[in-house]
Amino acid sequence: ALKSISRNVTGYNTLVLLIPEKDKHEFDTRQLPERTLIHYVQEYGKGWLFQQVCKLQAYKYCYADYIMFSDSDCFFTYPINLQDFVKDDKPEILYTDWSLVGDGIVWKEPTELFMKEPVPYEMMRRNCLIYHRSTLLNISEYAPDLENTVMKSARFSEFNAMSAYAYKYERDKYNFINTDD
Repeated sequence: ALKSISRNVTGYNTLVLLIPEKDKHEFDTRQLPERTLIHYVQEYGKGWLFQQVCKLQAYKYCYADYIMFSDSDCFFTYPINLQDFVKDDKPEILYTDWSLVGDGIVWKEPTELFMKEPVPYEMMRRNCLIYHRSTLLNISEYAPDLENTVMKSARFSEFNAMSAYAYKYERDKYNFINTDD
């Protein structure tokens, strides 16, 4: 993933990696992309839930106005400029009606629990979503017990939660694009 970023990704300032402290010895830091910052975190509980907490709390690790998320299993196979996903200072978020997302329907209930109301759309429609850092800070105020909520969940969808929050409370800060259109 890091080699593909070095080879194909432009339009970013700093690459921020979060690595579990317990895996520190397995990670070779000798060949990192330029402008890489590493944070070692104390992972606990189920790793797939913990990494969602880390994303929701990315404002603690990254101070950029925009934060793009990419997992270690995401490879960039052709040149991409991350600035292309922000138009008029608004990151793009794709959304689809729940009735059209097939197995993605499993994220509806946890997203609605997070929002405390019905949510009309599934919003985890592609990799490498970008959010305003301020949105993540606002979510931390909206849901101060979010870490505990996520870690005790049977399932959670951080991107659906972030996007549903942005759709309801910060719609003017994002370009929401209906995939049906």
